[in-house]
Amino acid sequence: MAPPTAEALLGRTLVGRYRLDAPLGRGGHGVVYAARDLLLERDVAVKVFAPRAERDDARFLREARIAARIDHPGVVRVFDLGRDDATSRAFMAQELLRGPTLRDWLEEHLVATPAQAMALLGPVMEGLAAAHARGVIHRDVKPENVVLAEGPGVAVTPKLIDFGVASLVEPDEASSGAGRAVAGTPAYMAPELARGEGEPDPRTDVWAVGVMLYELLLGRRPYDADGTRALVAALAHAEPVRFARRVPSASPALCAVVERALAPAPADRFPGVDVMRDALARCDEVSAPDAPWSPSAVAASTRTSREALPVAPIARAPRPAARWLVAVAVCAALAAVGVAGARMVGAPAPIARAPSPTRPVRAISAPAAPDPVAAPVTPAPPPVAPVAARAVDPRPRPRHREAAAVVGVNQAPVLAPPGVE
Repeated sequence: MAPPTAEALLGRTLVGRYRLDAPLGRGGHGVVYAARDLLLERDVAVKVFAPRAERDDARFLREARIAARIDHPGVVRVFDLGRDDATSRAFMAQELLRGPTLRDWLEEHLVATPAQAMALLGPVMEGLAAAHARGVIHRDVKPENVVLAEGPGVAVTPKLIDFGVASLVEPDEASSGAGRAVAGTPAYMAPELARGEGEPDPRTDVWAVGVMLYELLLGRRPYDADGTRALVAALAHAEPVRFARRVPSASPALCAVVERALAPAPADRFPGVDVMRDALARCDEVSAPDAPWSPSAVAASTRTSREALPVAPIARAPRPAARWLVAVAVCAALAAVGVAGARMVGAPAPIARAPSPTRPVRAISAPAAPDPVAAPVTPAPPPVAPVAARAVDPRPRPRHREAAAVVGVNQAPVLAPPGVE
């Protein structure tokens, strides 16, 4: 008999205690429901794991037990875990959080000031420090796993969720270049994990918090690529982040915090998130909440809100037809200028030719040509250039030379003195 689906579980009561009222979210590992604890009469969230092999259920329960060991306001509290025999499902009952995620906050506000970033990430870093003290590495710290919990008469409290389960790998979320699965979401994965080297430690979570801090301050992540494989490959060869170049007005202390948290080599990062938190709290921009923060227009390129961003006009090349029209107009203008010049100036000066080697040069004075400017110009037909009188040479001349003698620049006649070839 196949296990019941998520919709079929609505209204069911697990282990006679947790009534599943409404689905809150769905993932690759299971479904989270808003539920009612009938024994203690309180609202809780129950995560029902997807049906797996027995060894996978044991792994879920082991990681749920680890998450239950962490007792901190910055971490979602785990109340109970078990397995329901009637549905053959493993489940985990935890604190019910109502409020947006940090990803929702980013999509609405785009960027945060350093003081706001400290308020949003400070409790998360404290909760991670408590987890690290118990030997637990989250391995999937990201804005989607931070809930800004709301309460009656209580300020918003950021809480980190999905401990333990985050160490499991979704087939479409992370894979190493060699094909071996690694835990985490690629956009927030430390470079050593992308290379498949070593084991996760607190500096793994330091890197992820550094990515979130960078994203809050600039509205974009320090490393990004088109596709999961390309992103993992880029992280495997990550270069140091130069935050000071992005925000020249930032204090040296703030630039040092961001750049150290995102150091490619684990040894160059903060040893723990508690040390990172203390360094961030000492920055001038954090201690002065009213200090202006103008990172740049870089954040606008990653805005994901529904408002359409203005698009800069694109200069387009003229179409081929337009280019031909322009060329024709230019040629026509040049031709008109040439004709007008020929009419105004008249015949050009005679062209000196080299003397013929077979015959002596005779000094012959050419008769003066009439002045074309003084002559009246009639609109139509155009005036014909005067032909100078010259002595008749009895020898026959080639036709191509005769043609060349009367054609010059701008079709104006070029007249050679009589007897000079």
